[in-house]
Amino acid sequence: MRTFDPRTEKTCNPMVLGRFLRRGRACPALSWTFVADSARDETSPSPTAHRCSFRVSDSASSTVRKPPRWIWPAVAKQLPTRPSGRAFTLVEILVVVTIVAILAGVVVVNFVDSAGQRRVQAEAERLALAVELARGESVRRNEVWGLTVDDQEYGFVRHDAQGRWEEAAEPEFRFHRAEVTLRIEGRAGRSAPNGPQVAIFPNGETTPFTVLVSADAAGQDVAWNVTTDGIGRTLVRPAGEVAATADP
Repeated sequence: MRTFDPRTEKTCNPMVLGRFLRRGRACPALSWTFVADSARDETSPSPTAHRCSFRVSDSASSTVRKPPRWIWPAVAKQLPTRPSGRAFTLVEILVVVTIVAILAGVVVVNFVDSAGQRRVQAEAERLALAVELARGESVRRNEVWGLTVDDQEYGFVRHDAQGRWEEAAEPEFRFHRAEVTLRIEGRAGRSAPNGPQVAIFPNGETTPFTVLVSADAAGQDVAWNVTTDGIGRTLVRPAGEVAATADP
């Protein structure tokens, strides 16, 4: 067995040690072991270097292992190492960036479209609920109520004792400005200009009507119908499923 002291023997430099390591990888019969003292090497310029030596033997039962980097940094830094993995090329990076941009655009478009549809549906459901509440209030008070619909606004009025229409005072029945387009269709749309388009009677019946609630969402027209036959409850459905009520 040969012993090399890396501090005193010239033959034990990093290049020689590298050749021994390469031979050890090529020939399993050649192996080396590492011996180190606990005291620091005062002659070395590195503050972390320790006194150490390498033993190289021809024992077939020995195991080839790399020397710990923390014992002799000057040698470990110069030992031959396995090259790192291949880096990404510019073309590969550009392809990944393009795919991510396309997927992000699809997600944004779908999100905007879905948000617009939910907004229109929410306004339609709010109008239908308000009509049902006004029906109940008309029955409870034994008064005639009415629904007035403009392009982007709707509200409820009540018939007072003097026979005049006045705006309902309750917050849920006041005029509400919607961020959608409203259009009332059918017979209710041709009511007298000074009165509401839809009349709500104390017996719970109403003038049959259909209100088209629509808006532009991501370049696509989204529309919902709020409709009732005057007797049943007010329904909310996508436009096209409910035919507008009209005189023959």
